[in-house]
Amino acid sequence: MRAKFRIIDGRHREVDSQRLFSVRFDQVSCSGCGRQRPQLCRFLIGCDNQQFGLSRKFNSGAFPGAPVNVAIGRLAPYLRRMNDITKRRALLLVNPKARRGQESIAPVVERLEAGGLRVSVETFEALPEIARDIVRLRHRADLVIVCGGDGSVSSAAVAVMESRLPMGIIPMGTANDLARTLEIPLDLGKAADVIVEGERRLIDIGTVNGHAFFNVASIGLSTDLAQGLDPALKKRFGRFGYALAAMKVLTKARLFEARITEKGVATEVKTYQIAVGNGRHYGGGNIVEETAEIDDGHLDLYSLEMTNLWKMALMLRSFRSGTHGAWSEVRTARCVEFDIETKRPMPVNTDGEIVTSTPAHFKVHPKAISVFAPAGERIQLRTKVLDDAVSANSG
Repeated sequence: MRAKFRIIDGRHREVDSQRLFSVRFDQVSCSGCGRQRPQLCRFLIGCDNQQFGLSRKFNSGAFPGAPVNVAIGRLAPYLRRMNDITKRRALLLVNPKARRGQESIAPVVERLEAGGLRVSVETFEALPEIARDIVRLRHRADLVIVCGGDGSVSSAAVAVMESRLPMGIIPMGTANDLARTLEIPLDLGKAADVIVEGERRLIDIGTVNGHAFFNVASIGLSTDLAQGLDPALKKRFGRFGYALAAMKVLTKARLFEARITEKGVATEVKTYQIAVGNGRHYGGGNIVEETAEIDDGHLDLYSLEMTNLWKMALMLRSFRSGTHGAWSEVRTARCVEFDIETKRPMPVNTDGEIVTSTPAHFKVHPKAISVFAPAGERIQLRTKVLDDAVSANSG
């Protein structure tokens, strides 16, 4: 039986579990009739989703089913101690070099702490530091929160996966494609609220030569773009800065030869770009493939094999909708692993960062990491479709 208690500050708190420790009091009053019972009553203090209270066991003569008003101030220290013990510990990693990295993180921390988290803040200057910080501090944390762009989040992925800690995302980068895929608000305060609410989603991680990515890993045009993009331009103009840099890259682009191996079958291609997607969004809002999801357990590949690169201008709309595979110049494939070889080593871009080079082995790790994310409309719709299918089959 659940019982409500009015505790010191007037707030009502409830509890189901009977954990940690017990306390004995000599007198309680029944809020139903106001009578007091002098006999010894026993209360077991516990916790349930960060809400604290008492689960009661009375001696004979108690009032079953009646809410109880605890009138003894000695309860306060126990509740404070309970609060400290059960608060989840959050390791908050901040990238000050992200596009919004100079914004004050204080409002986010306040929002998280108001939601019952005990927050420790660590800043990092270089992306490799993220993984080292997680490995070093994982035993002091119950969850990891990354404040930065897609590159920062991807750099944390392997360490988070190995630590088995859930991950929260505060999107402070330029494109924030992973946040878009997971429908995490771009407003920092609202993104913090998603973490506090505690809804989680198991998602896939893609790797290339052991380096993790959430959105897309690519060879060719986007790699040239990442190498040629001025960080100051990126920080000042955001996605418009990408567009300016892209125009410059297109004027110098050249075809390259590659071998794509899928399920043991090799295909020789001449292409401007090969991209392998794990998530849904990339490049500031483009879609990997119209049916792609970040928890579908496979990778989506496309290769741009047109003779005239400027035809891409006609394809832009299809890239935004994920229907670019309908063009004859775009080769597409779906698999759990790909191997790509080139005549000479070529750099590989993962979520905006150059991390390795060809030959490249791509692999998906299904449902490898738990991320705080709202149950968005796409998830709800997909769940409904699956439920309807199950109902139809059972009928």
